[in-house]
Amino acid sequence: MPLEAPSRAWLKMEQALAWSGLDGKQSLQGQVVLELGSAPGGASYSLLQHGAQVYGVDTGVMDPDVLGFHDAKTGARFHHLRMAVGTLAPHHLPPEVDIIVSDMNLAPGVVIPYLENLCRRHRPALLILTMKMTEERLESKVGEILGSLRRFVPTPLKATQLPANRREVCVVAGGLGAV
Repeated sequence: MPLEAPSRAWLKMEQALAWSGLDGKQSLQGQVVLELGSAPGGASYSLLQHGAQVYGVDTGVMDPDVLGFHDAKTGARFHHLRMAVGTLAPHHLPPEVDIIVSDMNLAPGVVIPYLENLCRRHRPALLILTMKMTEERLESKVGEILGSLRRFVPTPLKATQLPANRREVCVVAGGLGAV
């Protein structure tokens, strides 16, 4: 992990992108990404390095390098929406969102309704989700959780535990060719 990476989320995102086949630099160039739970900015930093426009939603403080990120070549830029995900309204976001990313430190039962609302509204081509297994009992419910996601996420859907994940499961949903 590079020293300038604001958090371990950078490594989790890099591993998720590699697992998804989207790990080439500028592989996300021009894509609009909505990241839920963006502070302090590790995953956002990774996405920006890949050329994405990132709208990060979090009440927390963002790393100054992420806040000031602008790549003149790719146009990558970070936009901080310092608010709770539950208060996010359509006018806060651009009309098109290509990718939704979530690494919120909340149980899947709390995160899924937010994701469902946003996926139904924006119809992203790709979803990258880190599901926090905040309680041991959730580990036996991964199949049920994936079933609830299948109701509204783009297909196909796949899940794994990446090396950087602790008690987390990485879920990628969508047509990678659509991105």
